[in-house]
Amino acid sequence: MLSISSQSVAPSELLYSAFRIAFLDTLERIALADQLNVSDRSFGYLTQVPYLRNVHPGVQLDQLLLTWSRQMSCEVHEATMVDEAVLYAACETAAQVIRTDAISARRILRTGPITAKAVCDQRMAEEIQRLHLNVVGEGSFLLLSQFLDIPPEECTSLKAEYGIQEGAADCMFELLAQYRVSPLIAERARGLLTPAEVREVFSVLRSNLTRPATT
Repeated sequence: MLSISSQSVAPSELLYSAFRIAFLDTLERIALADQLNVSDRSFGYLTQVPYLRNVHPGVQLDQLLLTWSRQMSCEVHEATMVDEAVLYAACETAAQVIRTDAISARRILRTGPITAKAVCDQRMAEEIQRLHLNVVGEGSFLLLSQFLDIPPEECTSLKAEYGIQEGAADCMFELLAQYRVSPLIAERARGLLTPAEVREVFSVLRSNLTRPATT
């Protein structure tokens, strides 16, 4: 389970719904871009976070599954800034999909490993947004893009002013530089995706999988 500012993020149907909708909406966009041979990959749920808008969509999915697996773990994990960003972006994306394409949202939830009882309507969208507002805290990950063109000395001062601890944003920088995804997709997707969906993910992301080194 994730812990943010000493507050545990409780598992819930809303959290499951947000992560599942955000994941499969992004996966479907990747598949469509591949079919149409579209080179621009500036899409995916993490575009909700300005600093992470250029993270490759496949890497976005990989990170969502990592955050999901940490959330579903029996152990308590202190959330990283990336975990907080993923939670925020997944909730915002899911709320947006529910508002603009409720039919797709219902289909995504209807075919999942868990039977979601919630109705995909305006009320659910608002509840999902309140979910991240209640647990994400200060949302310092949303401020990072403002520091890109600021001199290092001033940047350090501003981070201190906003309560961003030294080194806390390193994981955000590392995510931007990542272009391969982990082969642990099936393990991390437990409880979020069906076996058939996991196979589809492997098929869509096969060129982005990190393979074990050979000797």
